[in-house]
Amino acid sequence: MKSIAFALMMLMVGAVEANEYYDYNNGTFVEITDGEIKEGSEIEYFDHQVGAYRFGEITGVDSDGDVEVVEYDSGRIRYWEEQ
Repeated sequence: MKSIAFALMMLMVGAVEANEYYDYNNGTFVEITDGEIKEGSEIEYFDHQVGAYRFGEITGVDSDGDVEVVEYDSGRIRYWEEQ
């Protein structure tokens, strides 16, 4: 029974893990909290510069895992380096 509880706890911890990136253009960290890291994916991310969650679409992923994202609210293209 303890092993089942431990396994469920580990699954829950993994589910809330965010992918962290750095935006050198804005000098701030960004965490992708929901969505797949692949071209065409809609994502939710936390932008530390404004202290809020935002939504966008990944328009490119390079071989290092860095991403290009279009913000839905502004239409701005942002480039983030994986940390």
